[in-house]
Amino acid sequence: MSMTISSPVGHTRVDRTPLSFAQQRLWFLDQLEPDGDEYLIRRALRLSGPVDVTALRVALSGVVARHDALRTRFAAGEDGRPYTVVGPPAPVPVRVVEVPAADVDTVVNATAVAPFDLAAGPLLRAVLVRSGPEDAVLVVCLHHIVFDGLSEPVLARELGVLYAAATGDPSAVLPEVPVRYADYAVWQHRRLTDERQRMLLDYWRDKLSGLRPLQLPTDRPRRAVRGTAGDVVGFTIPAETLRPLARTAGRAGATLFMALLGGFQVMLSRYSGQDDVAVGTAVAGRTLSGTENLIGLFVNSLVLRTDLSGDPTFAELLGRVRDTAVGAFGHLDLPFERLVEELAVGRDLSRNPLFDAMLVLQKNPPGSAWRLAGVEVEQYPLAAPDSETDLTLHLTQQDDGSAVGRLYFSTDLFDRSTVERMGEHLLVLLDELARQADVPISAVSMIPAVERARVLVEWNDTAGPFPAGRLLHELVAERAATHPDEPAVVGGGMVLTHGELDERARRLAHRLRDLGVRPGVLVGVFLERCPELVVALLAILRAGGAYVPLDPEHPADRIGFVLDDTAARLVITQEDLADRLPATTDRLLVDADWPTVATYPATEPAPIATPSDLAYVIYTSGSTGRPKGVMVEHEGIVNYLAGMQHDFPLRPGDAFLQATPLTFDVSAYEIFWPLWQGGTVVLVPGATRLDMAHVSSLMREHRVVGLHFVPSLMDVFANEADPADCAALRYAFCSGEALPRTLVRRFAERFTGDLVNLYGATEVSVDTTYWRAEPDTPVLAGRPMLNQTVYVLDAARRPVPVGVVGEVYLGGLCVGRGYWNRPELTEERFVLDPFQPGGRLYRTGDLGRFTSDGQLDFLGRADTQVKLRGVRIELGEIEAALLSDPDVGACVVVLRQDQGGDKHLVAYCVGDGELDTVAVRERCAGLLPSVMVPAVFVALPELPLTSNGKVDRGRLPEPDLARVVTGAVHVPPGDEVEEAIAGVWADVLGVRDPGVHDDFFASGGHSLRAVQLVNQVERLTGVRISLRALFLTPTIAGVKSQLLAMIEDQS
Repeated sequence: MSMTISSPVGHTRVDRTPLSFAQQRLWFLDQLEPDGDEYLIRRALRLSGPVDVTALRVALSGVVARHDALRTRFAAGEDGRPYTVVGPPAPVPVRVVEVPAADVDTVVNATAVAPFDLAAGPLLRAVLVRSGPEDAVLVVCLHHIVFDGLSEPVLARELGVLYAAATGDPSAVLPEVPVRYADYAVWQHRRLTDERQRMLLDYWRDKLSGLRPLQLPTDRPRRAVRGTAGDVVGFTIPAETLRPLARTAGRAGATLFMALLGGFQVMLSRYSGQDDVAVGTAVAGRTLSGTENLIGLFVNSLVLRTDLSGDPTFAELLGRVRDTAVGAFGHLDLPFERLVEELAVGRDLSRNPLFDAMLVLQKNPPGSAWRLAGVEVEQYPLAAPDSETDLTLHLTQQDDGSAVGRLYFSTDLFDRSTVERMGEHLLVLLDELARQADVPISAVSMIPAVERARVLVEWNDTAGPFPAGRLLHELVAERAATHPDEPAVVGGGMVLTHGELDERARRLAHRLRDLGVRPGVLVGVFLERCPELVVALLAILRAGGAYVPLDPEHPADRIGFVLDDTAARLVITQEDLADRLPATTDRLLVDADWPTVATYPATEPAPIATPSDLAYVIYTSGSTGRPKGVMVEHEGIVNYLAGMQHDFPLRPGDAFLQATPLTFDVSAYEIFWPLWQGGTVVLVPGATRLDMAHVSSLMREHRVVGLHFVPSLMDVFANEADPADCAALRYAFCSGEALPRTLVRRFAERFTGDLVNLYGATEVSVDTTYWRAEPDTPVLAGRPMLNQTVYVLDAARRPVPVGVVGEVYLGGLCVGRGYWNRPELTEERFVLDPFQPGGRLYRTGDLGRFTSDGQLDFLGRADTQVKLRGVRIELGEIEAALLSDPDVGACVVVLRQDQGGDKHLVAYCVGDGELDTVAVRERCAGLLPSVMVPAVFVALPELPLTSNGKVDRGRLPEPDLARVVTGAVHVPPGDEVEEAIAGVWADVLGVRDPGVHDDFFASGGHSLRAVQLVNQVERLTGVRISLRALFLTPTIAGVKSQLLAMIEDQS
């Protein structure tokens, strides 16, 4: 699709002429990165036969004399603006280098990458590397600023003709060049009037509004400044694929280029998970008559943006691509650099502006082959060129109907094996699209059969023995019988041996049987972390029931909801917590009622539960605003513990830290795994789990071999725990949120144990995959554990190729029963396994991909569910709570990150009038756990919406995270002590001018920041304040009161 404009252009003076727009862009890029070789155009030709070097010099000099672009250098005036300087025709040197045959390749490639100085020139270099009288390689290098792809056939043709003339062929004559490049540059500037620029810019602003970068999953993190190192992978698209593809395109009124573009964008969409994909392409730009046979830089870049949403058929997609391409080619005169400037795209040096992938389709014109009279000429392969974009697909049509494909890629981002798979996937996809143009593109596969077998079968070969048919409490009881006098639970100043724990659990189980506990009966557990907690769990299981954890730190509404939803009539609790339960709830007090329990027999209750009965129901955040109870059966948790033991063996006597609240599924393996293996559970009560000095002392005292923290808390542990105290540590498990690479390195530097990243969900009995962390490698979710499976599937629940983003599905024996009293949600999230007859899968809603060696790479949430400090949160639940407030008419909650890297929940609320965000926050705090209460509330007159009526989260204003809503009357610090504490306060929270009554947690603080505050106060004063007291009085005034009291006690 091209147009040639006939325009009378007089010859322009060639001194100090303006740069063309394309030259301006390349000049700028050269200033940005001088001496780079990204924009070198390099050709190497193997010459077999007698080469007349003198004739070659004459011929090359003749070509340069004919084309002023090849005599141009680029200087800058005092104002910094560039201009061209065109030198007179002069002999062009062709340097001859004599080398042994073994050194040819080294010399050729070294010659090909030597940079050019744009200001000094010349910008053409020719070197003849000769290894014998009739064996040589001609290396021709030019800077892209004076040469483009369509200049090559001109250079090849004219060099051949002039070489023939120089060697005595009188018929070898070239016509005069009708126009010079300087004429074109002046014409281009004159043609692009202000009015035309405005028209073109209006078009492109509309077409590219809201364009987001292409987020291809990479093998390495993107650097702050994009590197240029590149490589290339070659392949061939057979005629058997291209011909039906062209026919399909024709039926849709499209061209082969459009069909290839559509297929390429489908592949990029599959890899990135995005349905709005922009690809760049190069257009010849030779619209001025006479430029067809001119050497120079005419090419311009176009952005071709395609909407793949709605799962169109390929035929429908071709219509969208056609409309995009026709519109773009109709507005191609706007220089790409002007487009970048006018769209105010920031100079993100980590990526190319506006597009990160390119497509180029060409068919070599007749006569484009290089020829020298009397010499056989063939292309000599050069080392891979540098990469101008993340990924460029270059296709050259051949006479036999096939196309030679080359995928150029950035080696800073991708491994060669990754791009080789991309080529394979593209070939399969194009072939399938050509034959299935009338089916939704989601139903079109791009995975080869061998790869399908690998991801479904080979990488999920995890079958192995486990205690089939056994119940969780039975495993613990068996170990108690063999190690009755060994410590089982330590905490709160109490030590229970395995025998004592077993006896107490049996007595309590009998009491629970009398109270009606049977299989399927749910019993609430509302206890602090103490030995009685472990007794209660084992007793419930022995009685045949399932336990439901209730967190004493949760608000009454949350606790009441769980009890109402489960219809649990009985709650095991303690005297000082009992009055927080609803009045209608039956209570069994482990302290006040124990004398009665102690009268029950210590015999084993008759077993009545089976492996398919429930072991526990844990409530997690719900997307509809209702928490949902996950039902886990004995078989699932038993298999999970067997998998942990298989991969991370514990021995009798090993101590394991239990620091996780019971409402987190991790607590199940922290308790039952060491008990099963004859180990010791070391309880870390309450907020002391955040005090790493205390944790470190427990590690030393009990020689703890294993622990679990969410990564943010593990970071505190890695910084503050004493490695000498942790000499026995073998396993440090992380899960709940992304594991930072910096933490992996820091842990490896300070501790000798393994840091293990776990990935899974409460719905699959805790975790499915594991990865032993390795410093300086990408963090992964890893491989499936014993009798578990992991699939990465597309929207049609079919396996995606290796490296392609899809939704993660977890399967195997650990898949839970579903959600309590939520059959519709259970049906949605727990689906039949299409690859294992009779099996079930849990649909996680997470995005991931497989690495080339079969490990899962977790890439984030597919929906609005987020993880904050290890807690899985459905933003919809928070929004539902806010919308229950009569003053809130509309709202949206997002997760934001501040300058320090900490994440905060931000609530954007719309009220009928002026909204009191302080009051809204207070009411929200009464409905949700503290971690789910937004740190920042922003009042808006209305929420920004997209064209289809959805909230446009990208247009929500950035909150001032240094000015979070606290709800306290501002009272500035009144003395030196308060000033000093306020300085620490401001530093930890990143706020300005904190008041002495500002609530630490309402100001954006959280548990980890509280620890930071304690540590900084200690460094400032030498006094370590109580973390628990900080939770009780989280204000500057409260900290001051603590400090003064402790200083007085010390004195």
